[in-house]
Amino acid sequence: MGTTVQLACLRAVVVDAMPGLILNANEDYEGGDDDDNELLNYITSEIWNANVLQSLPLEKTDEMTSKQRRAILQNSCTRLALALNGNLQKLGCTKDDDESLAVCRNVIKEWWKLMEQPEEQEAAGALGNQDKEEGEGDEEGVPPGHCAMCLRYMPLTFHHLCPRMLHKSMLKKGLYTKQNINDGIDICRPCHSAIHHVFDHETMALKMNTLEKLMEDERVQRWVRYAEKQRTLNKSSFIMAIVITIGVLNVSA
Repeated sequence: MGTTVQLACLRAVVVDAMPGLILNANEDYEGGDDDDNELLNYITSEIWNANVLQSLPLEKTDEMTSKQRRAILQNSCTRLALALNGNLQKLGCTKDDDESLAVCRNVIKEWWKLMEQPEEQEAAGALGNQDKEEGEGDEEGVPPGHCAMCLRYMPLTFHHLCPRMLHKSMLKKGLYTKQNINDGIDICRPCHSAIHHVFDHETMALKMNTLEKLMEDERVQRWVRYAEKQRTLNKSSFIMAIVITIGVLNVSA
């Protein structure tokens, strides 16, 4: 797979892994589509030019043990975080060093899985299942459909409007009932990540506990305006869609 396609796939992974690129763009960026794309392309190039992804093994990875994969992933995400040297925080993409490290890990993990040969991706999935994003343990997989936020036809996740880790305390305080404690919405992974990037669990449970309230937030509205213009990320056709659209991507090697 050529460098252009690898960069295009990386760009798509970055959008998913870093909703802060759209939600909390640096004040130097006005927030229009051109500015969003400029910042996205810049971060994508910075990640690529760190020469960390290029060192990942892409063949015969099915022969690796899960321990070997985790060791490579950990080493790679540490190297990438050091190479970016605080740029993610300066640009408003992440809040602190811990989040920067987590984002680097997710970018590397998802890009690695995409770049592996198709027959090897099943083995890679074993590692992915162990690495749910911090703070998003309330996620449940649901059949593909139209995201309730961006309206794209996508693989969906179930977002509990009251995070599950707060269920016990919310019931005890009488703020929820057994009838509505499990209410939620079916949304795509990028929109799910955006919600968790913007709001802490308590805010979600007490103030942003309906789709309508979420969609009234200006930061969420900005994210949705961007997300609804992006192509769908159905895994079965993801790479093909990337290949078809690389002509309109503006990422330099």
